[in-house]
Amino acid sequence: MEKNKKPVIAIVSLTCCEGCQVAILDLGEKFLKLAEHIKIGDFAFLEDMPEAPNYDVVFVEGAPISEENITRLKKLREKSKLLVALGACAALGGIAEIKNYQDKNERMRYVYKNIEGINNPDIKPLSFYVKVDFEIPGCPISGEEFLRVAESLIAGVPPRLPQRPVCYDCQLKENKCLLQGGQPCLGPIILGGCGAPCPTSFYPCDGCRGPLKEANPENLNKELTKQGYSEEEFKMIAERFGMRDKIEEPKLKN
Repeated sequence: MEKNKKPVIAIVSLTCCEGCQVAILDLGEKFLKLAEHIKIGDFAFLEDMPEAPNYDVVFVEGAPISEENITRLKKLREKSKLLVALGACAALGGIAEIKNYQDKNERMRYVYKNIEGINNPDIKPLSFYVKVDFEIPGCPISGEEFLRVAESLIAGVPPRLPQRPVCYDCQLKENKCLLQGGQPCLGPIILGGCGAPCPTSFYPCDGCRGPLKEANPENLNKELTKQGYSEEEFKMIAERFGMRDKIEEPKLKN
């Protein structure tokens, strides 16, 4: 970023529950301290303002599930130096991508009586449509992780997320292993850094942070099969946040 000039950032949403933006606001005073060093060009949760002509960094939450969403995303990319996918919907496709693995027209009829004229494309992450410079994973994101990434980007330092599994976080908390206890926990193949809130609450990890870069889902699949779970059950868990495509990509490349 230019010296002595406050970078202009935007935090915008496409189609989502906007929980990631709530996580940012939950930072409270910490976010206000960050705001002292930036110029907020667009953040509807704080104030409804016209879009700035250009942004240094734009954080985009949500999945593009309509033509309007896709058009807006592409315009944001054109006017932004850096574009960051904010949360599972933006980085993976999120909950909405579940319909990709089903009859999407039937899913639409379940919600709407008349589906004619309603956009119903396959759900894809932001990276399918535009270049994404960084992803902040989670559903919702960790506010503290957002803060670290934002501070790095503003300082012109490329942020990094350690490639450690959720199991690493569980070990730090001395959690009892749910996978060894017979539950379908995806912790061994999922990017950690969240603090393992789900396993800590005795709920198996189902992958909202997406797979590790070197994840080996086949080994986990074999372990779950030994425990009586079918491959279809494993795939259904991987579908919850749109992660199934990402863990199957290595197979397609091979």
